[in-house]
Amino acid sequence: MRNVFPLLLIVGIVECGASNPVDASSATGRSATNTTKAPVQAASSPARRKRPNVVVLLADDLGSKDIGCDGGPVKTPTLDKLAAKGVRFTDFHSGAPVCSPARATLLTGRHHLRTGVYTVIQDHIHNMHLRKSEVTIAEHLKANGYDTVHLGKWHLGTPFRGMKKPWIDEHGFDYWF
Repeated sequence: MRNVFPLLLIVGIVECGASNPVDASSATGRSATNTTKAPVQAASSPARRKRPNVVVLLADDLGSKDIGCDGGPVKTPTLDKLAAKGVRFTDFHSGAPVCSPARATLLTGRHHLRTGVYTVIQDHIHNMHLRKSEVTIAEHLKANGYDTVHLGKWHLGTPFRGMKKPWIDEHGFDYWF
């Protein structure tokens, strides 16, 4: 039986109309160690040039070789095109290979235990959530002039029956669906 785990499919940094490739050699996968939310600083000079689109995809319960760009049997032409034109980070690790902790790690770059997410969140039972003090990739992008969108399952805490939990817009996303 093959191991099935949440897998970071593609972090595609697709440069729209740019001819120079994106250098991903500095991507290390290391996480920050501070536990307080530092102000997110914008770049010293606002970028007036065409900036890359940043697309982050997370798929739950997908094997590491299931899709086309990884040599899998399933035809995934759109994902394959994103993978070919972007930068792929294929060595993503989460301390708990289940839904909520993997999402917390992906969005913050920190170990899930530091983010306040210890297991799969069941909102009607747990008062657990992604801590408001955690800085997400969306907050970093917003500070640098990007518009941010979250599409799909959040599963990092939903205000439920009076439980106070930070919502998607408190973690840097302008729009969500």
